[in-house]
Amino acid sequence: MVDKKRFRIGVVIVNYNSGGFLSLCLRSLANSHAPLDVVVVDNHSHDQSIESIERILSTPHRLKLIRNRENVGFSKAVNQGMLEMRNRYVVMLNPDCTIFPHTFLRLQTVMAVSKKVAVAGAAIFNHDGSEQRGCRRNEPTLKRSAITALGLGKKYEGIDLVGLPYPSYAVPVDAVSGAAMMVRREYYDEIGGMDEDYFLHCEDLDLCRRFRDDGYKILFCPDAGVFHHQGASSGVTSSQVEKHKHDGMLIYNSKHYDEEGFKVLLTYFLVKGHYFFGIVLSWVKKAVSSRLKKSDLTVQGDTDFNALDITHNTRPVVIVTGAKSDVGDYLLKRLSENGFHVFAVSRNEVPIKSSSGHIAWLKMEYFQKSNPDDFGEVFAWVNLAPVWTTRALANVFHKFKPRKIVALSSTSIEGKSESQHEKDVNVVTKLLEGERWLANYSDKYETDCTILRPTLVYGGPRNQNVNFLKQFIKIFRIFPLVGRGDGKRQPIHADDIAIICVHALKKEIQQKSNIYNIAGGDTLTYREMVDRIFEALSMQPRYLKIPISMVRPVINVASRIPYLNFLNSEMAQRTEQNLVYSIDRAVKELQFSPRKFDP
Repeated sequence: MVDKKRFRIGVVIVNYNSGGFLSLCLRSLANSHAPLDVVVVDNHSHDQSIESIERILSTPHRLKLIRNRENVGFSKAVNQGMLEMRNRYVVMLNPDCTIFPHTFLRLQTVMAVSKKVAVAGAAIFNHDGSEQRGCRRNEPTLKRSAITALGLGKKYEGIDLVGLPYPSYAVPVDAVSGAAMMVRREYYDEIGGMDEDYFLHCEDLDLCRRFRDDGYKILFCPDAGVFHHQGASSGVTSSQVEKHKHDGMLIYNSKHYDEEGFKVLLTYFLVKGHYFFGIVLSWVKKAVSSRLKKSDLTVQGDTDFNALDITHNTRPVVIVTGAKSDVGDYLLKRLSENGFHVFAVSRNEVPIKSSSGHIAWLKMEYFQKSNPDDFGEVFAWVNLAPVWTTRALANVFHKFKPRKIVALSSTSIEGKSESQHEKDVNVVTKLLEGERWLANYSDKYETDCTILRPTLVYGGPRNQNVNFLKQFIKIFRIFPLVGRGDGKRQPIHADDIAIICVHALKKEIQQKSNIYNIAGGDTLTYREMVDRIFEALSMQPRYLKIPISMVRPVINVASRIPYLNFLNSEMAQRTEQNLVYSIDRAVKELQFSPRKFDP
């Protein structure tokens, strides 16, 4: 008869004022494919984090709550929870973590490979999708500690391994993070469990060290993903957290390097120096900041927990690159309203409050490192960045295999086709290459692909066309009109592009690759377009008429100014060029109905 308890996984969660993060964590556990025995050890929280949590988990999972009368620290609380466990494998999980349904099964699979494996650590990601420091680590020798403290980890081998190439399979490391680590219960008891001398931080490092000293392996599992929203505990200041970290490191070094007295002394001064330098730096940052906070307590009041619940999703997934754009501002909201779960991709830091509803911001790093099975099927990928950037995303496209792709190109392919200016020629060349690559990709992998070529885009804070004209008119209260300005335009609002993107996602197309010109609902001369900008600013149109021959040398000089480097002499000539395109096909096949120009 099979021992069913062998296949039930234990989970120990130590909670201290984690607010809604604990409920979010338990909701993700409720969807685990492995049956769980969960013990929550509460260290005398004074918030509402443990209220009603018993209702979150149901069969086949089980939940037990232990309430401490004081905050006994992390190590002691973990040991308390372990006493309730009869499972072969037990996961230590922070209350501000969320898992995927298959995360624990993947850790269990790694543990079962060899009896020499004592710990399997998850791939831990920050709320923005970047790999979290400490989820795979080296032994903190004096040299490595100095390298890390001095910020030289990218050039030399420090403690954290985050900067190294991401492995494709489970690999041995010196230590993993206690935020989400699975241990073999039998071995945990053998070494005496967590060292309760540690109150908070470095106890996981110590545990891994003692396992290694006994001949066991520590494995990092790159395909077992976990999101860890650090700093969830209210009532704990960042300076207190840093103190615990540095105190923990001093305990670790005195315990494991006590025979190397000189090195221990050097490490002591290094750790203390790093701690006090961090405090001084923090004071300086607060002093020069224009946005001083009343305290450094973690604020949870503006956190959208629904947006953070991305490890369990029932909506079709749409990934959006180039989301930090005028079109992106409108598209993310419209996708969410139309029943999609949106992952907006950014290459820069994204604050946690940027995520809301069914929209989550993640760094591209996450999609490069994560397992594509985490999201199930990716319904679509929308690229709002220049179409030529899709080629650089080839590996990610192939990894996630979206059913549909929608990408923005530009009518500049036609409008600038006769230009002799080097920048224009390069742009047209790159646009065409990007479109060809997408067409070939969609044919090769049988992916529905829609390429949209918009005209002049307006309707947001970032575009350099209409916004530039508005700013110029506001400042000088007159506009230099080159020639007659009778070339025709079809300015399109960014929201109309967002709307047609959604229509393209919903449409079942017959061909694998489709290209549509899309334009605004008005066809205006360049002068009429500028007239409307004057009207929108409640100003009478005033023009300074300038012959084209006089403008070219002025623009050539102005284009060397950083803010005006988008200007070129060909632009002056295009004020009398008709840039008009038929949108009949988009109207017929994608229900395109653009609005009239209103700047």
